Amino acid sequence: MSWRARVDGEEHRAAPELRADGWWVWLLSAHERPGFVPGPADDEWVRELPLAGCEVLVHLRRVGSWRGVDCAVVGERAGELLLQALGDDDRRARELGFTVVDRGVLHRWVPADEVRGVREEQTPVQV
Repeated sequence: MSWRARVDGEEHRAAPELRADGWWVWLLSAHERPGFVPGPADDEWVRELPLAGCEVLVHLRRVGSWRGVDCAVVGERAGELLLQALGDDDRRARELGFTVVDRGVLHRWVPADEVRGVREEQTPVQV
């Protein structure tokens, strides 16, 4: 899962954060840009602004299905995808060997070529 924000007509990787005074967004860049400051990683630049300063904020996630269970793709390694069951049928997900990793969160590594209909979903956030 990831986030994208458009500010001043440009798209950026983004990370929203809820603070006491409302939602803020961290814009991320791999290159130095006006208004950005060095980030925690050596090759990262960041700029923070209130959510209202964004033209649009979009939540992105990859989804598909495995053996009839709708899932989000939350990880990837050589030839496998880490799936998170989307909660439509937790009983069926457990039968298929999904493991509870947190309350209401079920994961399982599966062969990538068995996952059907993988696509990216975009959900705009109201700004």
